Amino acid sequence: MQKSKVLKAILESFPLHGRSLSKKALAQILRVSDITEVTRCLEELEKDDAIVRDNRTGEIIVAYPYSYAETRHRVTIAGRTNIWAMCAIDALGIHFMVRKDTTIESTCPQLGIPITIHLHRGDVSFVEPSTTVVWRTDKRADECHDATTCCPGTNFFSSCEALEQWKSRTREVGGELFTLQRATARGQSLFGHLLQ
Repeated sequence: MQKSKVLKAILESFPLHGRSLSKKALAQILRVSDITEVTRCLEELEKDDAIVRDNRTGEIIVAYPYSYAETRHRVTIAGRTNIWAMCAIDALGIHFMVRKDTTIESTCPQLGIPITIHLHRGDVSFVEPSTTVVWRTDKRADECHDATTCCPGTNFFSSCEALEQWKSRTREVGGELFTLQRATARGQSLFGHLLQ
């Protein structure tokens, strides 16, 4: 069985349930009688950093761009389904993966200002505040998963000034400033192909 098929099933199920399906449920959807095949694919997907599983239960808690746990970034798909995104770029990428209108609600880590972004037909159709930017924190060399540092540190900021204040306060040095347009393009390149 191809791990890409398993990943597709995981990503399709996440918005429906707010989490991934169990290995048994995935095997049923994929029409696989041997659950060890699913287990092997999950192990490979975790090594590839496409998913993260709970160390205790083995349950999938992250399937980029989705998070089972609450994050700073809530995404509403087609005005109905609410899901948590792992980071700002992942939140933008969901639109291109599901190919439906999405609304992102986040907050500026420095000022606590609400940030709202609406994506429609591949474009940002609304953003408030209009000065919103994205900071992407670098992944540390010793980390296996983006979920550890890179995702929690990749956020929307209400302005470049707010970002600079945050960087000064936290002494953040490793990362990169993205305009909203560039962050949207990055989200599209990372996730736009996953459900095709």
